[in-house]
Amino acid sequence: MRLASEKEIQTTSRYAQKFNFESQELSHRSVAGEIIQPSPSIQRRLHEFCVDLPTFAFIGRRDTDEEVRERFDVPWKENVGGPAPSPLSH
Repeated sequence: MRLASEKEIQTTSRYAQKFNFESQELSHRSVAGEIIQPSPSIQRRLHEFCVDLPTFAFIGRRDTDEEVRERFDVPWKENVGGPAPSPLSH
């Protein structure tokens, strides 16, 4: 993602969200959480183009399956700066 364009980053974000919300498969929802777990080197770029990621991570952390919740825990903490909730609107 470091070399991806803004459009490619947004497309990847939408794909992860679609994968999560349109599937009942545990593995699909887990993969969606992994897709939005960026490496520290691309964290800033992801923030620039995907303002909806904190909301997506927030929803993922409330999944009915513990494994899926854990996958979204890291992106949530990295996007909002810690375990406490933060405002999701801009």
